[in-house]
Amino acid sequence: MQKFYLLQVLVTLLQIIFPVFIPIMKESRDRKRLQIVGKHIKNIRESLKLSQDDVAARCDVTKGNLSMIENGKKDLAFTTFLEIAKGLGVHPKELLDVEFE
Repeated sequence: MQKFYLLQVLVTLLQIIFPVFIPIMKESRDRKRLQIVGKHIKNIRESLKLSQDDVAARCDVTKGNLSMIENGKKDLAFTTFLEIAKGLGVHPKELLDVEFE
């Protein structure tokens, strides 16, 4: 009887604690993905010898937003993603050619 009670307490605690960790794990994973994509965009821009100002002038993305995206500090909408591809003069699929773990 006491073992069953301890098991119930343990299960209840896991149900309370575990949901807290799920958003943290997802947030961490999402942040890492944003950093990977941002670094990839930056590498493409630098390989084309373009400054952030050059890219911003070619599309509807500000230099500040581009900087935040390249540093993985800002999530980007699909339309922003397309604008960055336009500003870099590359096909959008090139921006997606990145390895995630």
